[in-house]
Amino acid sequence: MAPVPVQVADSAVSSPFPQSPKTTGPPVDQTNFLSDRARTTEIDGIRGLLPLETPDVVSFLAGKPNPATFPFGSITLNLKPSISGRPAESITLDGADLDHALQYGPSAGLTSLRNWLTALQERVHKRTPGNWTVSLGSGSQDLMTKCFSAVLNPGDPILVETPVYSGVLPALRLLNADMIEVDVDDQGLSATRLAEILDSWPADKKKPRVIYSTPVGCNPSGCSASPQRKLDVLQVMQKHNLLMMEDDPYCELDDGNHS
Repeated sequence: MAPVPVQVADSAVSSPFPQSPKTTGPPVDQTNFLSDRARTTEIDGIRGLLPLETPDVVSFLAGKPNPATFPFGSITLNLKPSISGRPAESITLDGADLDHALQYGPSAGLTSLRNWLTALQERVHKRTPGNWTVSLGSGSQDLMTKCFSAVLNPGDPILVETPVYSGVLPALRLLNADMIEVDVDDQGLSATRLAEILDSWPADKKKPRVIYSTPVGCNPSGCSASPQRKLDVLQVMQKHNLLMMEDDPYCELDDGNHS
């Protein structure tokens, strides 16, 4: 039974899928896209002091239980074979790794897992280190609600592909968002239609700052955007200073065949 690695170096992160090309361009001031709530949100007292906790300090800050009181000595996961005919695998979580998993942790997720995902972004998607970070959530609905709240004020307009994934509707309706529909075709989100909407946007009406799209295996249309279509959409976005909220759970299932 192999132990679960806590730290994974960048050089150890691999993917069987094509790596994204290195992208260049001027840095984007992401604060321009934040909602009023996100701009004024500050780290609260407990979370702001957590970095001061060290092994030689007995901290009463977050009410963390002593790991010796945790009821589990180890947790073993028996995995099904990834390919038929191959032997099954088991992963055991114990020791310090299990203590970290059961303990109170950062709101954004376990540091070791976030470090691994950050390295994955840097290696596979060519994200250079900078003013970005990885956050984990309890599922897509949780994360989408947080994302929309971070970039939309109540009543703000947002561009959405149509038909849109119905799972985003509760979060957008909660914000009373003005959903502007953008047509899709067999290549996904229409860059032509997107440009038409934005080029003719009324001067006296608040302009959208965000567009929501599922570029691969969009539900319910089933469309997947080709690399050229993605570039066409990006060109329109750059012209109108748009932020893409990309909901892409199937990106590594895409075989690149868009014919």
